[in-house]
Formats: sequence, structure tokens, C-alpha cells
Amino acid sequence: MQSNEVRWDWCPDKATSNLEKHKVSFDLAAVALDDPWRLTRTDDDADGYREVSIAAVSDEILVIAHTDTELERYSGQMVGRIMSARKAKPFERRAYYNG
Repeated sequence: MQSNEVRWDWCPDKATSNLEKHKVSFDLAAVALDDPWRLTRTDDDADGYREVSIAAVSDEILVIAHTDTELERYSGQMVGRIMSARKAKPFERRAYYNG
């Protein structure tokens, strides 16, 4: 998936199970990650390094777990990996709107 200057990748099987469980596609999550007002924090509870962003796309506020973007060695393009995406809970929507 190409998104402005960043390419977001993901595991196809994980994308399918995420869509079934949360009704949110990783394609939609990739578009949401272009939100200039997204809130992003490091997820200290994760086994490895990852970030969690609250971002808007259309009328939807999403919570997306992803890696930080990094420069891909051979293409020179910024690449990140989406691990999960779901609709925001009410307190997460409030956090997004309150900045």
C-alpha cells in the first residue's frame, strides 16, 4: 500500500483476521496514518518496539498499532508495518479531538 511518502506493509493473513475481528481494513488504516493530526505514542506493553496511533479517516477514528517508519535499504523509501487496527473507543475519540 502506497501512502503519500510512506509505504505501509502488513502480513496478509493478519490483515484478513483483523478485518474479520475488528471490521477495519489495513488499507483504511494506511490512509488514516496520513492524518496530520494523528496522536502517536510508543507502546511500552508490546513485546517488541511498536507505536500506537489514533488517527482519523473520513468520519472514522481508528487506533492503529504499527512500527515506526524507517528508510528501506534498497529502495530508499520510508516503510512501516501495520500490525492491527480497530475503531477507537469513546475515551480514545475524546483524546484525539482534545489533542
